[in-house]
Amino acid sequence: MRIEELMSNTDRVFAGIAELQNQNQLIPDGLIQIATEMAEEVLAIQFLNPRCIAGELHLLSAAQNAWNAWSGGYAIARSLDVEIILYASAQRQIKNAFNLMGLEEGLSSVAVIVVAETEDSVEETIKILVKRVGNELDEPFKIDRARFERIQDFFHIPQIELDAISKSGSIEERWLALVRCVVSRVSLVATEA
Repeated sequence: MRIEELMSNTDRVFAGIAELQNQNQLIPDGLIQIATEMAEEVLAIQFLNPRCIAGELHLLSAAQNAWNAWSGGYAIARSLDVEIILYASAQRQIKNAFNLMGLEEGLSSVAVIVVAETEDSVEETIKILVKRVGNELDEPFKIDRARFERIQDFFHIPQIELDAISKSGSIEERWLALVRCVVSRVSLVATEA
């Protein structure tokens, strides 16, 4: 679990990110029910399909941008949790965002973002989610060639862009370049009309 403070011009909140094993083999409706039950305790809980998540920084950027939009009065969605998936997917259309990064049957793990007013609330909520969904993965959003290529394709990142950012050919450096590209696309959602 990673918890970071999110700042806006008016407020500060905390966001927690984790990838949880779907040990109880919950279907999307079951996960949505859990989020709905726990929603009163926090500002937002959003489960996502982890297949195209470019690490914790990707989700932190989505949460920060969604919080900026929400607190700045230029949000697209009516709820912070939906605003988060819009930014995470780099989409402006809610239907497209859920089609691309929403939950589906048979997921072995799920990504979760929790936003709350206090760090303790975030931590406590994620602990409850661990009990109800499954253990946190030790290496969330683990790097491998298939994930790399899937994310590169998903976010339409050309090889030339990665080459311009990457300092070497190592998988770690190329992964950092990919993450930077994804984060830039996440941030651009606010500027697209």
